[in-house]
Amino acid sequence: MIEKETEKKEEKKQKHKGFTLIELIVVAGIIALISTFAIISVSKARVAVRDAKRTDSVRTTVLALEQYYTKHNSYPTELISGAELIDNDGIVYMSNIPSNPTPRTDGDCPDTDFNYETFNNGQNYMLTFCLSSKTGSLNPGISYYQNSSLISCGMPITDRDGYTYNTTNVGGQCWMAENLKTKTKPDRTPLTNLEDNSERDCMSSTWDERGVEADCDAGRVLYTIEAATNGLMDEKAQGLCPDGWHLPTDSEWHTLESFLSDSGSGPACDPERLNSAACSGAGTKLLTNGSSNMNISFTGMRYYDSGERIYMFIGWNSFAKYWSSTHTENTTYIRGLDDSNTLLVSRDTSDAMSESLPVRCIKNL
Repeated sequence: MIEKETEKKEEKKQKHKGFTLIELIVVAGIIALISTFAIISVSKARVAVRDAKRTDSVRTTVLALEQYYTKHNSYPTELISGAELIDNDGIVYMSNIPSNPTPRTDGDCPDTDFNYETFNNGQNYMLTFCLSSKTGSLNPGISYYQNSSLISCGMPITDRDGYTYNTTNVGGQCWMAENLKTKTKPDRTPLTNLEDNSERDCMSSTWDERGVEADCDAGRVLYTIEAATNGLMDEKAQGLCPDGWHLPTDSEWHTLESFLSDSGSGPACDPERLNSAACSGAGTKLLTNGSSNMNISFTGMRYYDSGERIYMFIGWNSFAKYWSSTHTENTTYIRGLDDSNTLLVSRDTSDAMSESLPVRCIKNL
């Protein structure tokens, strides 16, 4: 009897000697889950710290810039990260100009430092930065100080002619959400307007024909490439865009369409495609009421028919094509949307000397 009891105790000991395979798997899964939550929590905390540092850095810089302006009646021409902001009298306004903490690509932010630019002989400046998440009263995406005024992407901007435009943040880029309408060059010289071979023209709201100024006010504005770039055929040329903004490059257009493209659906979003449409899903998101808030409509274009020797308007309510600031010989890369397949975005080249197209501007970064 005693021996049987002893045997039973030994059997129980053997049964509870260690964990079963299932128990080990469960324990391992719990540990992995806890570790994942811990890593995510730490990662979010680090990003929040970097965003807080970004806002503190730019606000400190703005204060120093305003102190500099008070004494000199102009802003400094440049800011160099790590250097001093000092004048000829030896006054130090900032002992160490801050840089954007790394990694800079938090959230949808681009891999760039803070961007500082001056305009109008130092009477205005813009200091641009990007946040990955909501920080205080600031939403994620591009924000900038225009002089001492804080502006977030998504807020309206006003150009030199008094036209106001909505803006939208898409994939770490800040775009004007409306077509450019301005009538003047950055030096205030008026553009030739509403006539054959004019720098600026308007598409009718009802048919393929020249419209009137009210049509331009509604956003159906067409510019020659010479006007759009203000004669400077350089990538990221300001062109006719407001200070702190520029004509988008071919690469910047691709960043936009690639971000909006539905992964694995339809033709691949190849940045080198030519005279073909791709980036499935991006087209619909770019159109009016699309999720990007770009609100592109089918404006059409003006072109010169060398055979007939007349200027013609085509594409009303059927397509839209936009200039870039990337050129090759006598052509310019453009992006297009077409009502035959609204899901896709085309990448083509334009015979830039004979066509007039709408313009969208993008914020300098």
